[in-house]
Amino acid sequence: MSFKSRFPLGAALVLMPLACTLAYPLGGYDDGAQAAADAGLDANAIEDGGEAAPPDGDAAATENDPDPSPMLAYASGAAIRYRRWNAATSSWSAPADGPAIASGRDVRGVALKRSTVNGRRTLAVYTVAGGVSDAELAVYDWIGGSFREAFRARDFGARPEWRTFDLACDGKSGNTYVVYSNATTGSPRLRSRDDRGWTEERGAFADSIGETLTFTELVTRPGTDDMTLLYVDGSRHFAAARLAGNGFEPPARLAGTISVTEHKAFAGAYESKSGDLFVTWAAEGTFNWNTVPPGAAAIPPAMSEPHPDVSQTGVMAVAADPSSDRIALALLESVCGMKDCDDWSLDMWNGAGLDGLATLDGDITQSYAGLEANAPIAVGWAGGQAVAVYFRDADGFRWGRWRDGKWVLQPPFVPRDPIGPKASFVTFRSGSDLVLLIEELSGKLWAKRFDGTSWSDTEGAGPLAEGLPNPDDFNGITFAIDAP
Repeated sequence: MSFKSRFPLGAALVLMPLACTLAYPLGGYDDGAQAAADAGLDANAIEDGGEAAPPDGDAAATENDPDPSPMLAYASGAAIRYRRWNAATSSWSAPADGPAIASGRDVRGVALKRSTVNGRRTLAVYTVAGGVSDAELAVYDWIGGSFREAFRARDFGARPEWRTFDLACDGKSGNTYVVYSNATTGSPRLRSRDDRGWTEERGAFADSIGETLTFTELVTRPGTDDMTLLYVDGSRHFAAARLAGNGFEPPARLAGTISVTEHKAFAGAYESKSGDLFVTWAAEGTFNWNTVPPGAAAIPPAMSEPHPDVSQTGVMAVAADPSSDRIALALLESVCGMKDCDDWSLDMWNGAGLDGLATLDGDITQSYAGLEANAPIAVGWAGGQAVAVYFRDADGFRWGRWRDGKWVLQPPFVPRDPIGPKASFVTFRSGSDLVLLIEELSGKLWAKRFDGTSWSDTEGAGPLAEGLPNPDDFNGITFAIDAP
């Protein structure tokens, strides 16, 4: 199995190159009109306010958004709301309502992606009802200036509170892919969209793996059709699989037993220059890493050299430098369970090895326990320097940055309004700046801008948004930004 190799033209349809027309052996397309009909709606109606969608014949001409401004989507009250980021003024547009959230359903995850090839935007909203017994993934297309439902998927298994789905766009064809778990088939499912519409549901792999998923991540290489699925299954196996044509190649197991099941103890990113895939994970008392070069014949199943210094890592985050092969790596340990003594460490992949391990806090006073599927750490790039953040205690956040070949802890940033405990962090780039989105326990969403030297508020007199679901108690991350 290879991440980069391409099969001959005569290979099975499930492994056809993306450059070819995709084949859909399970029954063709769903263009949104069928989804509306199945739901008992008019084919030209949309969920988020009754505005008429374009007739089906005009849908392809109006689905691509010519505005490249990053869009933020978040759960607030009874709807998904959205705003746009103006990089020139470092400000946000007024909020607007998107799809409604059905009564009795709680949002546990939001994903939003925009294709850099054709401008197509896709939104995925993961909800549960009745505690965690009824999970559902609703996927929407941005058409005619609003979101229209494309399809829904159900049956996620016994632990739907984990991040069992992901959404990504191919950087060459512009096609969109959604992967999600399925309890009935015991294997992940896949739907994709090209210029003709959405395919019907099919298996992500040619053969069932006999497992539902707990954590799922799609990693893409900008400007190419390289895409890799990373996941942990219900038996705590960590595996990777490369996209090839109409599905993913058989997965390669990288770890027999990953360290934790309650948090995302793995991460991956492509090196920006070489195209190598870097994957890291926590297992067997160490954190480990591996790389897969372009054109490799197979994913090496054995672990590369493990790092014993950060032995109980529970959460990982990585970010690739857009101008080099460096990849910043953040690790959050849980060294004593629910007690307040977690460790926060950073490292740097230089394209050949890890060369910057530094534990910047060995006694975090606020445990991140209970933040299943959340992001208590984040890392990103601002110009030529990497920046990492984490929550340590009330009022603000701690951060470090990579300059002059090493990680250095910086003075805490205390914003105008206090940030409560157990916050979740997501970063995105805006030119040479870095913008940090912060979802806190009270349901407020903040945004802070790093200009290469210092942090500042972006949201004005109050929070960027309020009414987000409580991020504690398994709720996951309920906001997303479609920017790198």
